[in-house]
Parts: sequence; C-alpha cells; structure tokens
Amino acid sequence: MLKTFFSLLFIVSVFFPHALLAQNAPSSNKKRPKIGLALSGGASKGMAHLGVLEVLEKNGIPIDYISGTSMGAIIGGLYATGYPIDTLIKIARTIPWNEMYFDEVSRNQKFVDQRFNDEKFVLSLPIVDNSIGVPDGLINGQRFYNELHYYTSPVHQITNFDKLPIPFRAVATDLSTGKAFVFKEGSLALAIRASMSVPSVLKTVNYDGKRLIDGGIARNLPAQDALDMGADYVIGVDVGAPPPMAKELKNLFDILDQTISLQTHKNLKEQYDLSDLIIKPEVGEYGATDFDSLEVYIDRGRKAAESLLPEIIELVGKENLRTKPRKPLAIPIEKNSFLIHRISVDGISSDLSESVVKLLTCKTGKQTTLHIIKNDIDRLVGLGMFENVSYKLIPSIDSSFDLRIQLTEKRSEEFNLGVRYDHFYKASIMLNMLLRDRFIRSSELNATLRVGEEYFAELYYRKLNMVPPRFSMSFRTTYSHLTIPIFENYSRVAELGFNRANVSIELNTTRLFNLTTLLRLKTEYIYSLEKFGVNPTSNESFLNTVLYRVTYDNLPTLYYPNRGTFVELGIEHSGKYSISNYEFTQLSGTIKQMIPVTSFITWDIGLNSGISLSDDLPVHYNFMAGGTFPSVLNAEHELDFWGYLNRQIYQNQLHKASTALHFKVYKKNYVSLMANYGLINNTFSTQLTDYTELWGYGVMLGSLTPLGPVQLSFTTGKVVTYILALNVGFRF
Repeated sequence: MLKTFFSLLFIVSVFFPHALLAQNAPSSNKKRPKIGLALSGGASKGMAHLGVLEVLEKNGIPIDYISGTSMGAIIGGLYATGYPIDTLIKIARTIPWNEMYFDEVSRNQKFVDQRFNDEKFVLSLPIVDNSIGVPDGLINGQRFYNELHYYTSPVHQITNFDKLPIPFRAVATDLSTGKAFVFKEGSLALAIRASMSVPSVLKTVNYDGKRLIDGGIARNLPAQDALDMGADYVIGVDVGAPPPMAKELKNLFDILDQTISLQTHKNLKEQYDLSDLIIKPEVGEYGATDFDSLEVYIDRGRKAAESLLPEIIELVGKENLRTKPRKPLAIPIEKNSFLIHRISVDGISSDLSESVVKLLTCKTGKQTTLHIIKNDIDRLVGLGMFENVSYKLIPSIDSSFDLRIQLTEKRSEEFNLGVRYDHFYKASIMLNMLLRDRFIRSSELNATLRVGEEYFAELYYRKLNMVPPRFSMSFRTTYSHLTIPIFENYSRVAELGFNRANVSIELNTTRLFNLTTLLRLKTEYIYSLEKFGVNPTSNESFLNTVLYRVTYDNLPTLYYPNRGTFVELGIEHSGKYSISNYEFTQLSGTIKQMIPVTSFITWDIGLNSGISLSDDLPVHYNFMAGGTFPSVLNAEHELDFWGYLNRQIYQNQLHKASTALHFKVYKKNYVSLMANYGLINNTFSTQLTDYTELWGYGVMLGSLTPLGPVQLSFTTGKVVTYILALNVGFRF
C-alpha cells in the first residue's frame, strides 16, 4: 500500500508541472481565423471594391473566402482567379464599361454589309411565332459575357469554385421563387454574368432549369455565403446607399437601380448582423452608370478601408498578417503567346463547325494569344447567327491548350425602328422587318419602309454564306421619292419631284471583314415632275446599268472615329440596250483617313471624286453636294459640302477635299472645326481652268446618345452667309 502511494506521488511530481506548463504555453499549432470577404452589388459604385482590396492586399490581410453579388461578383470573381490588385485595377480601367450597355462588338468584327443595318436603328424587337415580341432584357449581355470569358481564362479548367486560388461564391436570384441561387461550381464567367443580370436591362440567364436575375434582389451583401464557406470572421463591403429621392433619378438605368435598391434594403440588415465588420465607402451621390468616376470610386474605397484598418488588423490578429504574395496566374495573360493543341466547336452542325474553325485566326499547332482568341470570339458574335457564345481554354499536353467553343445557333427574326430629325428633311421614321431562313437555309428576307418628306420602300431577298469566303446573291426591288431643288447661280428657282422604281440583282463577295466587292445589274423606271411657276413639265424614262464597286472600311465607329481608313471605288456603265434611254460611264471614289493626334483630338482628311464620261445622264446621276450630311437615299451620287444648302451643288463632274479637327470634350461630346474645297464642271475636262471653285468652313457641336448623334452645325461658304443646321438621330 505504501509502495503504491509513493509511486503515485512520484508520477504526479514529475508530470503535473509539465502539464501546467504545456497548458499555459502558447500553441504553435493554433489555427488562425479564416477571413471571408463579402462584396455587395451597386453597379458602377462597385468599383470602390477595388480600393478596399488594394488596402487589404498591401497590408497583408489574408482573404480566405470571397462572396459577391452583381458588381461585387465581377470584382470578387476576378480577384479570386489570382489577379494581383494592381492588375485588376488596370483591367477595370481597360474595360469600356459604358459601351457594355450597348452590347455591341467592335464594328470591325462585323462584315461591311452588316454594319449599315446595325447603324440605322434605335430599337430592335424579336419576332416570335410571326408576332413582334418583347425581350426579357434590353441587352443580350453577350458583350459582358465575352469580357468575362477573356479575363477568367486563367481558370477555365476549374469548375469547382472551392478550387480557385481563393474559394468563391456568386449570388444570383431565382426569378421563380425570389430566393438566392448560389453558384458553387460550373463556368465562373456564367456565374458572374447571372449575378449581374439587372432586371429588364440584361437578359436573364437560363441555368439548371432556372431563370436567374441580379443577385441583389435576394441578397445584395452575401455575408451568409462567406460564413457557409467556412469563414470565422466576415468583412462586408457595402457600396449601396439609401434609395434616392424620385427627383434625383435621371435615366432608365437609375430608375431600374432604384427598383433593385428598394428590394435590397429589405435583406440588408440580416447580412449586416452576420458580418463582423462593415466597410462602407462614401459613394452614395453617384449614379448607377457613372463609370467615368472610376478613379473616384477606387479612392473612396481606399479611404474607407484605411479608416478601419486598425479594427481589421485587430480582427485578424497581427501575427496572422500575410507576408508573401499570392500565387501567380495559371496561364499567360495579355499578349504572351501559347500553343493551341486542339480546337473543337460544339452545339452546331458538323459542317457549320468546320466553317467556324476555318474562320478563326488562331489555328491548331500554332502560337496564339488571349487577345487573338478574344477577337475571334467577337467575330463569331458579329456574324449575327450565334447567341450565347462561350469558350474555354483547357491545359493540354506540353504546356499547350485546347480551345473549346460552345455555340447556339440564333433563330430569331427582328423588327427594327429608326427615327430621325434634321433641319432640311424634317422628321422621318424607318420601319424594318428581317426574316431569316423562311424559304432556303442561310437566307434573309428584308422589308424596309421610310416615311417622311422623302420616302422609300425596299424589299430584298438574299442567299448567303454566313462565314468567309462570304458570298451572297440578292434580288432587290426599291421605290423612292426625292425632292431635288433647281438652282441657277446658287439661287433656288424650281423644285423637281423625282420618283424612281428599280429592280436589281446583286452579287457580293467578302473574304475579309473590312473588304467587300459588289456587282449589280439594275433596271430602273424614272418619273419626274418639274415645277416652274404654274406650268409644270413631266418626264419619264428607263435606265439599265452595271455597277462594280470595291469597299474597304476599318473605321472603329461610324460617328467620330478616332482612327481608321475608308476607301470606296466604283465604276458604273449604262448602255442603250432594250428600253434604256441613256448611255454613259461614271467613275467615283472616296478616301477618308482618321489620324489620332492626341487621345482627345482626331484629324479627319477626306477626298471625293465623281467623273462622268458623258453628258447623257438622268437627273439623279449628276453629282449633288451641300449640307452637313447628305441624304442616304441618293448616297452614290450625293456628298455633304459645308457652307452650301442641301443639294445646292449639281454638276456631272465634282471633286472635293475636306479636313476637320474633332475635339472630344467630355465623355461622348465633341467640337469639330471643318473646312472643304471643291471643283465642279458640267463637262469632262482635264484643264483646271475649266472648273469652278467652291469652298466652305464651319464648326459643329456633337453628342453621341443612345438615340443616335445630336449635332448642331454653323457653316459659311463662298455664296451663303451662314447656315445653321440641326441633326438628331442615326442617318438613314
């Protein structure tokens, strides 16, 4: 018994002090707390998240989980892929956010014949089951989708969002239930796109049998989702603001943002309660689409995070601050090249897939870049025959990558509307209906009606190859009415009411996006009524012509381009075959060069020439000029000429040189200083002394709006003291 007692005493005396020391000593295996970051939605105001992330990253605050809604999903999702904050800020500065809301790919990513239709209309509605429908969003969202695919390409191979460099969740809203739908896997680009589907603005996303809209409706500050991932502490960043007064709402996007804000405030308190610390940048005075204030947002986010930095460090613990940078991205970005091992196209027929592969600039077994792939995807979108275009870059053998493209063939037909007002031709409306594949596959039936002082009706049907080598054959019939003023010594003495109806067959080929050729055979009936006082005279005749024209156009925009070249050369011949009353040959040429002088000044240089090798011309084949903009109803024979009234110049030989400086003043507002010089003659001559000189100059104030350009011009010239003209809307 005594032996047992001393044995126990020995054990206690040896081990008990060591147990106490072990209990009181700091543990080297103690786990640091996991930090979750919840980023709210807020449209343009969400750029403040960048400033917050910059402060957190530079001060070594570890971020173990990120959850994001809407703009918070964009910023958080891209940060979760592994981009350093400096790179992410550069990306935010690069993306043309304002242009995203017009959902347009670059003009140069469309064929020349597609651009002219796209640049006339302010409203397009789908035709479904032979009825005009209303889309569930003003914008398809493909432009956003393309950008997201581009910038998430380093992690295309990752489908489990827990496997991203930082585990991530994107929150959307199930349109059927109003409850949150949380993306944990799948395509990161699609998850972000769904989270930012602002109701009525961006088209809803169909996923897993659900229709998804902006996550702000259900949970604008997704603190709950950061906790669900395993965060011990949640730092919430809320860029929302109390809903503004009705009088502060300036446009459609502000009103829609207000609608969402009213809903998001209902679920905000619960998420605040789940957060351990809230960072709230002061951005409440800015609108939903004020992306031009990006630098201000970043600075406000930076200041908000810095003001709470002591509390953040205390929450995390000084001993837990990160000292090493995050892991680099999985693949090269920007213009670094890599090898393509295999290209596949899914979702469409095999023969069409082969044509798509031939269209791509990137090729199997060749080096390429993300920039080249992005341009290829933009071209596919620009074709107008696919929707929901997506792609993945998957690591393959020997550091190469497989390019997997997913396409859905577009079957939609369209009803289009254009409106315009100008000082000379007053108000006009254009209605257009585009039907596809009604009789033959890869065909279009297009009907257009222009109503106004000058009216126009056209019906054409064409069969075409949608991908290069692009070839189309068209049958076109047109009727138009023009009013042509008659001037003597630059004084208006009469007016010609001019009507024409024509039937033509056209062959068009395009091998490059910016280059096209046209061969046209046309028969035309002409009727004119010339009014001189009370004794009108009338005339009718027929005309047969053959036209060959080559067009090169790489201007990035139609209005106020900051670079690029436009060249068009044509020859047209009419012979007295069959019922034709005229025999002549005409040559025409246009060269336009846009030269960037600075980031906000562009030098515009233009040359135009029209030469008639015969005097036997119908009235509308004489070259007309004058006015700020020509009428497109007679575009082949009509030029603008500043300092003269519309169609005041009327000759069968005309040469014009023009120059202008366009100053970008603020956002999409411009001031232009313009001048032009011309030579005219009624008969062909190589002697400059046989020509009459013209000159004019002026200034124009212009603004690009969703309804088209709004332009006010003041010009003067050789024979007119001044002309004040207003143009509103796209030209048609």
